[in-house]
Amino acid sequence: YMIRRDLCELGNKNYNKVVAGALREMQAAADPVDAFFTYMVSLTGDASRLPSDTELLRSAPSKAIYNSMGSQKLRSVLSGVERALRDKFDEDVTVSTANLTVEHIMPRHWAKNWPLPSGKMAPTEDAYALLLTNEDMWSEVEQRESIKNTLGNLTLLTTSLNPSLGNAGWDEKRSAISKSLLVLNRDVAEHAVWDEIA
Repeated sequence: YMIRRDLCELGNKNYNKVVAGALREMQAAADPVDAFFTYMVSLTGDASRLPSDTELLRSAPSKAIYNSMGSQKLRSVLSGVERALRDKFDEDVTVSTANLTVEHIMPRHWAKNWPLPSGKMAPTEDAYALLLTNEDMWSEVEQRESIKNTLGNLTLLTTSLNPSLGNAGWDEKRSAISKSLLVLNRDVAEHAVWDEIA
């Protein structure tokens, strides 16, 4: 419930009332699990409702959630993605996310090592600094900055690998993450280019 609301940026100010209402409904019911589910889907206001699967899939990919969700929640979301990507041919490896950190695939400070879609190198990640001097580059930088903190540009890495890669270019990052035990990282490493489209 909380992670879905975070991914849709719906806020958390009404949780105390939602929890109290859910507990009240569960205590009064013969089947507390059913009562909990029924109560949660009955909530309709933006301050308390449970986002639907459709809303979640429409909203979450475009939200810059890196700065708005805590690292534990992001690890939980990315771990869920990892479990969903595994199939019967993958080793049954239980990976604890407690020792993994959330990492940007395209780093926050990308200008030095990550060319823009046009092939040009930006002098800075600051789109506003380019607004007056280079309008064409400004739009590319603004687009890149808008996707940099989204779920699609985040992954899980070990605490030692994460800082060693830092702001490295795609070839170096790709080589390192292609050896990961996580399907999530191996799938990302299959891309010859990591850009806004990927």
